Amino acid sequence: MTPRIYKRDVTKHCVIPDALKSVIANVFEVYVYDQDEATHCCELTASRDMIFCYCSFTPTAEYDHEKHGEACCEFMDECNSCTEPGCYIHCRSADAHSEPLTGFPADATIDDVQEYERCNPTY
Repeated sequence: MTPRIYKRDVTKHCVIPDALKSVIANVFEVYVYDQDEATHCCELTASRDMIFCYCSFTPTAEYDHEKHGEACCEFMDECNSCTEPGCYIHCRSADAHSEPLTGFPADATIDDVQEYERCNPTY
């Protein structure tokens, strides 16, 4: 298994609360996948089976954790609840826009990687 992490910007699909628009630069979904596996979804181009981990955001310079942290966490919880548990992305696109995840034992599964990433977010 060759685990990788993929971050997809979903800012244009999110309804950021007015109170947070000045402190959230963008919103993204974080997925993991196994680069050694490819799936063909009724087409010739192979895709990666992306497994959802969590939503996150990039703060602006105006972000103050003391003032905005709790509201941002609540917004991320809402974001997590409206995300599909998985999706498929073409291999070329997924591999070009992802990063390797290292340090997992040889017998680790993609479920192990997902659980680790949820408990120890990279982003």
